[in-house]
Amino acid sequence: MRYSRMGRRSVLRSALLGTTGVVGYGLVGCGGDDDSPSGGDGSAIPNLTPQKTEDTNAARKGGILKLAGGPLQANLDVHSMVGSNIYHYTSNFLVRYTLEGALEPDAAQALPEITDGGQTIIFKIRPDIVWQNRAPVNGRKLESEDVKRTFERIKDPQTASPRKANYDVVDSIQTPDATTVIFKLKRPSAGLLAAMADQYDLIVPKEWFGKQITQADQVVGTGPYELTEYGVGKGFKLRRRSDGYWKPNTAWIDGIDYTDIGAEGGPVVNALRSGQIDAGAITPEEVAAFEADKNFKVIRFVGNSRDVVQINHKRAPYTDVRVRKAVFLALERKKIYQSVFGGLGAVGGPVTPAATYWALPEKELLTLPGFRSDRDADIAEAKKLMAAAGLGNGHTDTIRTVSRAQVNEVNDMNVPALKKIGFNLSVDDVGTDFGPLIQFENARSYNIATSVKQSGIDPDLQLLLYHYTTGSRNYCDFSDPDIDKLLEKQSVEFDQNARREIVYDIQRKLIENPGPGWIGSRGGAIAVRSTVHNYTFPNWPDDYHRAENLWLDA
Repeated sequence: MRYSRMGRRSVLRSALLGTTGVVGYGLVGCGGDDDSPSGGDGSAIPNLTPQKTEDTNAARKGGILKLAGGPLQANLDVHSMVGSNIYHYTSNFLVRYTLEGALEPDAAQALPEITDGGQTIIFKIRPDIVWQNRAPVNGRKLESEDVKRTFERIKDPQTASPRKANYDVVDSIQTPDATTVIFKLKRPSAGLLAAMADQYDLIVPKEWFGKQITQADQVVGTGPYELTEYGVGKGFKLRRRSDGYWKPNTAWIDGIDYTDIGAEGGPVVNALRSGQIDAGAITPEEVAAFEADKNFKVIRFVGNSRDVVQINHKRAPYTDVRVRKAVFLALERKKIYQSVFGGLGAVGGPVTPAATYWALPEKELLTLPGFRSDRDADIAEAKKLMAAAGLGNGHTDTIRTVSRAQVNEVNDMNVPALKKIGFNLSVDDVGTDFGPLIQFENARSYNIATSVKQSGIDPDLQLLLYHYTTGSRNYCDFSDPDIDKLLEKQSVEFDQNARREIVYDIQRKLIENPGPGWIGSRGGAIAVRSTVHNYTFPNWPDDYHRAENLWLDA
């Protein structure tokens, strides 16, 4: 580590802040701005800029924000779930992202003091934070023990958190007093604070350690709103906490009513036009009409959801790198974002294009195998690889997928794309819940599968979890000792420019020797009624800025 000319504490602190501060957000304009991908085919990576917000000095209290979508999932445990955002209204993080993409304290008084060469991270908890007046906390103060138990809960295998491996670097968590939390690390980790700001790593009461959160009345936090109703197939309701929120001049609206209408797209558009809801996802075909309607604003975004073809490296014929690379080459990335997502997306490699600081520059990416414009060359190379692997006459297999979040539609593009190089694939659709598909992935009970993954902004969350030999999301069982070394090297490199060069090199190697078959990041558009102020839709922090800063006209 190169920090000999500065104090270790100041350099490490700056490096941790720089991890996310330079990246920004996946929003590509709002209102009538025209920042869509060039050509409209999803092939270009848009210019990602933070969304502008209004000054809350003009805010007024009152009103219910009405939303709709779905389907809601039955899982209510924030640390193991994969879908619900209710905790962003009910709870707080230790640290979180600003709308510009930098880290800021939330439950912490300030960003941490970092000592011991980066292996000791010290947080002071705000003394004015109180839990909602609900069992089991009943309005008591937030304690350092709550924070400790939260992260130990995420690390606990019984919780089944997909983010468990984010904290493997944490050796112990100490609480010398009620407002101090000390993380002792096994080694310096340049991405640990970014992991703590992960959208699901919110603070829960210490009483829930070792227990599952299965009922709505167990959803209790320190945030501005309380969950009052939750029903799969029905919806949920949130109301401003009765005892008041500890952050002054925030939480302007009275609450949120969310209706589970079982789908996005057409039903949401109809609800918007009929005045039943205030904001919602719209189809690509509807973007121009809503942008022309003075009653609405439109937010376009490229998100952190990454479409992927999972390849089980332990099962033949995918044990052969030539077969894996053939699959990687055959995927019709541009067509997927043009046909399935109407151009509201971006082709990408092992790092999402929304993370503009870390992803390979578009100019280079589009010259690499699987991403270049010469599709004929990719298909021809893929066929040669299949023949060299003894599959010149084709291969018959089953591809698993899920009918949720358009993953099945992406799969419908993958099947004919792979047929071009000799794959005859039948489809095993596991249903409308990601749970069974994740179980198959965890158990390696699949050969090939189409899925979608959400990843945090830091390279550890983009790369290490999915490609390190023992990574918790390495569902492919990818293993390459040289890449392991590079992943370890970038994870402790606090010089951000130097770290980026290592991350670039890792991406190049993973395109030549694929782990999963990364496709890109889907985008979308949100129509928001003009009576709604500060409805933000950044792809990293999700909803908590709305919980604090949104207000409605009378």
